[in-house]
Amino acid sequence: MTPHTLQLAAPYISTSLSCSLNLPTESPLPQPRPNTKWSKITINGISTGTSLTRSPLTPDECHMALAASNPSYATLSIMQKPSWVCLPTSYQLGSVSSLLVAFENPDGSKLKVLLAKCYLYVCGNRASVLCSWAHFYFLPTFPLFWIT
Repeated sequence: MTPHTLQLAAPYISTSLSCSLNLPTESPLPQPRPNTKWSKITINGISTGTSLTRSPLTPDECHMALAASNPSYATLSIMQKPSWVCLPTSYQLGSVSSLLVAFENPDGSKLKVLLAKCYLYVCGNRASVLCSWAHFYFLPTFPLFWIT
C-alpha cells in the first residue's frame, strides 16, 4: 500500500475501527501520513531561566525564543519542541543546561546548515549546536598493536 492509497483508505479504516471498538464518532482516529526522516540536535549552554520567582523555561518559551532570534531555526518543521535534558524540577537558581529539538529533515540539508552555523541564540545568549547522535560516533583511541 502506498502512502497515497493509505490516506484515501484512512476514513474507512477509522470508521471501521470506531465501530468495532465502540468509540465515539466525534473523536476520529488520527490520520496517517507518510514517514519522513527527522533529525535531532542538542543545543548546549542555555540558561534555564530558573529564579526565585519562576521555574525553568517551558518548551513553548524555548521554541519562541529560538525562532525569534534564529532565521535558520524559524524555517524548520519542528516535530518535537525543545525539551530539557534533565527534569525541569532538578534545576537550581541560575542553572545552565541543554535542549533537544527534533525537526523534519528528509534529505539532511537542514541539519548541515544548522551544524555549519555552530551556534544558535536563545534569550540573548549564544549556545552551541551539536547533532544529538554525534557523540556516539567518537570511538576511544587505543593502539591496535602492542609494541614490546
